[in-house]
Amino acid sequence: MKRIITVAALLGILSIPSHSFAYNVLGNKFSDNDFYYKLEGTFPSKYSGPLQAAVDSWNDTNTPISFIKSGIDELIEVHFEVPASYGNTSWDGMNAVSGPSGGYYTYASIIINTDLLNYANFDYIKGLYGHEMGHVMGLDHVYDKTQIMCTTANGRKVYVPGSDDIDGINYLYGQSYSNVNPSVTLTDADSVRYSGHLVKNYETADELKKDADLVLEIEATDSSSLEYKNIVFTLINAKVKKEFKAGKKFKDKEIKILETGGYYEGKNYLFEDNEVLKEGDKTIVFLKKYEGPIADDAYVILGAYQGKFNLDKNGNIKESKKLDGRLSEINNMNDLQLDE
Repeated sequence: MKRIITVAALLGILSIPSHSFAYNVLGNKFSDNDFYYKLEGTFPSKYSGPLQAAVDSWNDTNTPISFIKSGIDELIEVHFEVPASYGNTSWDGMNAVSGPSGGYYTYASIIINTDLLNYANFDYIKGLYGHEMGHVMGLDHVYDKTQIMCTTANGRKVYVPGSDDIDGINYLYGQSYSNVNPSVTLTDADSVRYSGHLVKNYETADELKKDADLVLEIEATDSSSLEYKNIVFTLINAKVKKEFKAGKKFKDKEIKILETGGYYEGKNYLFEDNEVLKEGDKTIVFLKKYEGPIADDAYVILGAYQGKFNLDKNGNIKESKKLDGRLSEINNMNDLQLDE
C-alpha cells in the first residue's frame, strides 16, 4: 500500500548515518512500495517472457514491494520501453529515474538495447530486467556474483534476486523508518539519473588499450544533444591533440564521439553520474568505432565512461567516478602507461 511520509519522518531519514552492508544503495527511492508499470508498446516474445519472469521474481521475494501492471496512466511509475536498436553503446540495458526537486523518484523507465543481445537467452534477459528493476527501486551495483545487482560483466551467476538484494529492498522499503531506511539524497528536478548494465567491465588500462581502436588526447570543441527512442545522447566534436593508438592519422584533425546522456531541454541526463564532454574539456579517451543508427562516422568510449580520463588545466588526470580495479587507482598519465 502507498504511504504518506510526514515531515518528521523525512527528517528522520535524512539524519540517519551511512552504513556498510552487503548491498549498496543509490541514494534515493520511490516513496511507496507499489510500483505500477506499463509496457510502452508491443514486445517481441524474446523480451516479453523474460520481462514477466523478472517481475514475478521480484514479487515473489519476502519484501513489501509489488510490481503491478496497470492501464491507468495516472498511476504509472515504471515504464518498460519497447526494446530497440541503439548500436554498440557499451550497455545492453539501462534505466532512467527522476522526480520533483526535493522529492523522491516519481518516474522510471527501463530500456533494452537489442543490438547487444543478439545471442542472449531467456535467463540472461530475465536477469537483465531484474537487475534494472533493482536500480529503479534504489539499489546500486555489488560484486557478489550470487546477487542480481552484480552485473554479468562482473560474473553474475544468477537471474533472480538474492538474499542481499532482498535485504537491500527491505532496508529501503521496510516498515520502520527509524532504523532501516538510508540517508536520502532528494531528487533534483533538473537532472535525470541513468544507470547502465555494461556488457564488459574494464579494470586495467591494458584491457582498455587492447580493445580500443583509438587512444587519443582530445579537446572538445562543441557538442549537440538529441533524444533517440527515449534516451538522450550527445555528439561531441573534438580536436585530436595527441595520438597513442591511432596509426598517426588523426593528430590535429577532428573526430566525433557519441556519449549516452547530456543536457537536453533544460535537464542534465547523467549516465552513472558521468558528465558528458563539453567545449574546452581535455581528455584521454579509449575509443571504439560506433556502429548503429544514431550517428555516422563517430566513436564511442569503451565502457561508456571507463575509458575516459579527464585532464585538469595542468594536464593531470582528474578523479573519475565508479571505476573498478586498478583503473580506480589511476592518478596521473604515467599510470596509464601510454606512449605517443
